[in-house]
Amino acid sequence: MSNKFRVSVLPVPEVVFYPNTVLPIYIMESAYIKMVQDAVTNNELIGISLAQPIKNQRIGERTKFTPSDICSIGSPVIVAPLNEGTLKILIKGVKRVKLLSIHQNLPFLIFEAEDFIDEQKATIMSGGEVERLRTILELWLIENINDTIERESFNENLKTLSHIVDYICMFLIQDVMMRQSLLENNCLGDRVRILNLLLKDCNPFEEDLLIVDAFKDFEKLEKYAKAEH
Repeated sequence: MSNKFRVSVLPVPEVVFYPNTVLPIYIMESAYIKMVQDAVTNNELIGISLAQPIKNQRIGERTKFTPSDICSIGSPVIVAPLNEGTLKILIKGVKRVKLLSIHQNLPFLIFEAEDFIDEQKATIMSGGEVERLRTILELWLIENINDTIERESFNENLKTLSHIVDYICMFLIQDVMMRQSLLENNCLGDRVRILNLLLKDCNPFEEDLLIVDAFKDFEKLEKYAKAEH
């Protein structure tokens, strides 16, 4: 039986948040500033979900967004209040969840949710695939984090394969829908294989767009087939 609970959710365009990672983010809307402040005061988790445009909107109408059903929740830490009511926070990821239904719309979104966990099915992962991803992330850190102490601190937090995979998905994969697709994939072995296919040796810090398109086409066919059935 699933364990359902309620969680406040912040929809953010172009951002796919992963568990086992830390995400810096700026909050500007007063309602969501209050949401974060309440969560910090009450020691509650909040969700960061990819905001996607609602389908079938009227021409000329201001685009409206809705959070993606699969997202991650984490513990917010207020770094500093900035000028003009902006709040800088860090979200320390905890786990993935599936949003089931809206409990509250205003002043901010609260959803009923349940845990979204990996299937415990047998998967075959080669040591070479895993080690390759670790090496890619280490090289990316060297190029993008100049401070040695900060880089070593980052490396110390990469305790499991899930940590490595989540950071690669969130920071190295540029296509936002591919990042969301990987978040929704509930098999760690599959995610390892997909990342190894996406990140070519000639340019390991950026996904191969032809393979991205192929995955998207496959997912469309899969969804179409399910709808037909």
